Amino acid sequence: MPTPVLWPDEGASESAPMSARYGDRYHAGRPLEQARSVFLAGCDLPAAWAGRPRWCILETGLGLGSNFLAAWAAWRADPVRPARLRYVAIEAHPVARADLERHLRDVVAAEPALAPFAEALASAWWGLSPGFHLLEFEGGCVTLTLAVGDVSRALPQVIGRFDSVFLDGFAPARNPAMWSPPVLRTIAQRCTHGARAASWCVAGAVRRALAEAGFRVERARGLPPKRERLVATFDPPWRAPAVPRAEALEGKTVAIVGAGLAAAALAEAFARRGAALTVIGAAGAPADGASGIPAGLMAPQHSRDESLMTQLTRSGMRLTLARCEALLREGADYAVSGCLQRFAAPHGWAPPTAESLDWTRVATAGEIATSHWAGIEAEHALWHPRAAWIRPSALVAALLDCARARCLFGRAVARIEPPPVTGEHWTLYDDADHIIATADRVIVAAGPETPRFVPGLDTVRPVAGQLAWAITDQPLAKGSPCNGFGHWLPDLPTAGGFFWVLGSTYEPGTTHHEDVWAGWLTATGDRPPAAQAALTEARAAGRLQRFRGLRAATTNRMPRVGTVADGPLAGLGYLTGLGSRGLSLAVLCAEALAAAWSDEPLSVPRSAARLMTLTADAGRA
Repeated sequence: MPTPVLWPDEGASESAPMSARYGDRYHAGRPLEQARSVFLAGCDLPAAWAGRPRWCILETGLGLGSNFLAAWAAWRADPVRPARLRYVAIEAHPVARADLERHLRDVVAAEPALAPFAEALASAWWGLSPGFHLLEFEGGCVTLTLAVGDVSRALPQVIGRFDSVFLDGFAPARNPAMWSPPVLRTIAQRCTHGARAASWCVAGAVRRALAEAGFRVERARGLPPKRERLVATFDPPWRAPAVPRAEALEGKTVAIVGAGLAAAALAEAFARRGAALTVIGAAGAPADGASGIPAGLMAPQHSRDESLMTQLTRSGMRLTLARCEALLREGADYAVSGCLQRFAAPHGWAPPTAESLDWTRVATAGEIATSHWAGIEAEHALWHPRAAWIRPSALVAALLDCARARCLFGRAVARIEPPPVTGEHWTLYDDADHIIATADRVIVAAGPETPRFVPGLDTVRPVAGQLAWAITDQPLAKGSPCNGFGHWLPDLPTAGGFFWVLGSTYEPGTTHHEDVWAGWLTATGDRPPAAQAALTEARAAGRLQRFRGLRAATTNRMPRVGTVADGPLAGLGYLTGLGSRGLSLAVLCAEALAAAWSDEPLSVPRSAARLMTLTADAGRA
């Protein structure tokens, strides 16, 4: 549940909001002044980041977001700011959106120039269930990664190195876990050499724990009513300065093998960081393979234990929806339609928690009645309000266009040669041994073909799939998309009419079996009656169309993204194994790899990165 905020009554002596959970104030009554004088000044910002390609800030306890807003505003106002500001915050109990908006109204009333910042933050404040959530601003130049969870569990999941640390939890007497020696040691392990930390807290136990973790700790004049504040510099005498940070991607050339959704997402993510992209596809056009389906459904996965895949699909959906909103035509190329899911409740099944209701909840009687699955038992129906249908080919084209990628279609890569000498280029050849392209770095995102180029991807397997679709002159009926048996997308717009999509088979291997297709067409038990009726009518009228493609799946359903660590192809990047969740995971995985190669904090937790084979030092290969 969101943490309750207690707001002062009109004329009350206490002027600052308080946490009902911890019984402590969020700030001393002047949140922006505190943010600037205690945290920014304590970390020598903005002066310290001048001319740097990136700056990474870690905060313990986001609270009402004042420190993030102050840092963002300082970044925007600085003519010599870094190209990217990366802000990671640990927050066990995010406040409700209504409380955040009330606080932001007070902030804007005091400083009207902050209205655009406040509006953008409030708009992004939804769906903050347990896990990592990447909120993007300024076209991705400013990001807030919110790790929702208890600090002792969430902080070790953070992968990244930080230049500044804002220690801003509730008072040690109220929330001792936030200031414990193990937590402060974990923070130190994530600091760059010379990183500065700042806090309003000068408790002796905190100062001693920071000193033991490798910080030089000082006390400075505080913001009244506090007499002192804490400033610290990470300078452990027992540790040599860290390995130099990875080179910036600005001006580097990156070649991507593949032209589907994964490749397009990579192109856009790396272009955001200043790289020049070449995308090479074997087919004559982009969105080949599974990305060529007429339309797909993006819906979160629900699990009673808030599994890692549940968290990843939510985080990935947020990013994909942001790309759709920025690049596609709503109603024509995508729409947030919601989705009714049919499921069989296993023993011990639990309904969605309060924290996840923005993503998934038990379907209402009205949502069931107006769906194409009217009559389904309520205990077997979930509603995903953020689910969306998307034309993958439109998204691929928009991402490639946004990346300003040089696209080479109809060029099949036969082999990839690493640089003969460090600092020289990779070379990509066709089957006639002609050079297709050269680049500083290469990433393979060729779906099931990826293991042919990348050693060690033995768990990636091709899975054939077939789906049915048809164009209609009139809409079938009003009703939401459905899933839980595959997916049913009715009444999607197209030139001169509508179309529907029903999918799909799941056939391990590369063969699209005719007997599987025939049996699937007549299998009526596990799909909405409206879907079966539309399928039967289209077959009888000779209007049924068939799509066949290959997915790349893995044995544990987790995608594979990372960099070859050693051997002749050390430094080769890859992204594959998205299975049936390309729309949910492609953008998230592409951002994670681009962040790793740029030495930025990752937007996925360590547990996920390990399963996806993504390592913290991927960019230094």
